[in-house]
Amino acid sequence: PSVGVNTNTFTISAWVKPNGIQADYSGIVFNDGDKGGFNFKNGDNSLAYHWPSGSWSWNSGLQAPADEWSHVAMVASPTSITVYLNGVASTHTTTIDPINISTMKIGSYQGWGSRNYDGEIDEVAIWNRSLSIDEIRELMHLTKESSVENDADLLAYYQFNSESATTIY
Repeated sequence: PSVGVNTNTFTISAWVKPNGIQADYSGIVFNDGDKGGFNFKNGDNSLAYHWPSGSWSWNSGLQAPADEWSHVAMVASPTSITVYLNGVASTHTTTIDPINISTMKIGSYQGWGSRNYDGEIDEVAIWNRSLSIDEIRELMHLTKESSVENDADLLAYYQFNSESATTIY
């Protein structure tokens, strides 16, 4: 469903297990409206971001290993974008404007046929605030039931724990 916020304080986190090397700009979680989100690039599973007033060409230096589970996160703040790999941060200092976060796609860059993630994904969470490095590290190994009940800024949380092919928790 539509997230429906206009923001430049935003966090996406997930566990990913890429099947091999991902195609350039394969989306991890990506906004359908303004091109804002979290993705892979460089043909080596480098973690990257898109944000209209940021820089899609910035290199984080962080690469998710192929065929292994990794915790990843992207944190947008008015003065930077930080991406995380297993609690290790890489920050691009830049001024970013608020964007309209509408509907989002998990595993796709705006539904483009050539920019779809190939692999497993779990524990996707989306917040309407910039999480700190301590919060990223603390939450990466926990399910977020208490956050669902107590954190008004948690916009969406997908566990993917059901054995049913039609139910998502």
